[in-house]
Amino acid sequence: MIELVNQSGEVIKVPSGARKFYENRGFKPASIVDAVVAQASAEEQDQIEKLLEKPIGQWKKDEVIAFANAKEIDITGTKSINEAKAIIKEFLESEDAEDWD
Repeated sequence: MIELVNQSGEVIKVPSGARKFYENRGFKPASIVDAVVAQASAEEQDQIEKLLEKPIGQWKKDEVIAFANAKEIDITGTKSINEAKAIIKEFLESEDAEDWD
């Protein structure tokens, strides 16, 4: 059994085999990491800003994962860190485009 949570905070327990079914309906695994990221401190925000000063190609695996968690970017199912970086790059480009609207 695993715990899943949706955006409204509803927590459910489901068999691990049903994970994909619920993830396609807006649920994601509930974890201590998610709770910590949701309550990001000013220090964590500073770390994210410093990270954004570096080119994505220079980010380390743990930085990619931390950034994805902090910004709620779904990188599950990526087969390499470069795939995850590509998803983050698309996210950042869409954020920039929204700033111009």
